[in-house]
Amino acid sequence: MDALIEVTHVSKHYGPVRALSDVSLHMGRGEIVGVMGPNGSGKSTLISLVVGLARPQSGSVRVLGRDPLHHTTRAELGVCLQDIDFPATLTIFEILRFVAAHYASPIPTARLLDEFGLNDLRKRTPQKLSGGQRRRLAVACAFAGNPELVVLDEPSAGLDIEHRSLLWQGINAFADGGGSILITSHVPDEVQRLSRRVVLLSQGEVVADGPAAEAVRAIGSHRVAFAGTWPDGTSIPVENRATRDGQNITLTNHADSLVADLAQAGVDPRSITATPADLEDVILILAARSRQ
Repeated sequence: MDALIEVTHVSKHYGPVRALSDVSLHMGRGEIVGVMGPNGSGKSTLISLVVGLARPQSGSVRVLGRDPLHHTTRAELGVCLQDIDFPATLTIFEILRFVAAHYASPIPTARLLDEFGLNDLRKRTPQKLSGGQRRRLAVACAFAGNPELVVLDEPSAGLDIEHRSLLWQGINAFADGGGSILITSHVPDEVQRLSRRVVLLSQGEVVADGPAAEAVRAIGSHRVAFAGTWPDGTSIPVENRATRDGQNITLTNHADSLVADLAQAGVDPRSITATPADLEDVILILAARSRQ
């Protein structure tokens, strides 16, 4: 079985709200796939479908070749969602050991504590942990069973730089051992560092799928930025405009002609810059489009 996740022409609505529309995502063994998009793009809905917490109105979802709700699928799947509660009276060590006991070949608890920087906290109970420490514990639980596939929804939410780095080390250790991971994140640097492939969602649709550089090019390979106000008479549509670092930006695959267009429309040429676009630029533009 090559495909670990097969989401095929899936649509999901919540009343009048369209969360996903004809979305397809196939993920193979050994892949690390990052899913990105602005708020409301459908990331959390996609995760819910993959882990069996929701059902699509149309299309199909297969995980590890089976229905996500099948008990054998659950036994080979590690999951970390955004909101997780822990048993209040158990220590970190006991929680990880308890989770690991549900799997056939778990990762040794001592190794997990070390890889996720939790060794010094092993005797603490959840109520004595900071938000960032609880987050690291939640992600460690997803890996405890040494599952075939791990799904992480915003794994570094609330973490500072130091502990985000620790978390990434643990994720990379699993990936280096041949593990497969699906990640959603609002942090472009996280997706860039961890994922070999990026899927971009916007308004419930897949707008790009491929290596990070390829996904960026699908929206615009260059960021054209300038100071001042948006001029009249340019070819830049409203939905392709955003602001970054106090400057107006737009993405394009034709930077030279756009720079000339802006200058002709009255923008001071000395304020115009054209640089390679990145994932943060893409998310800002996709967010602007979703507001139109």
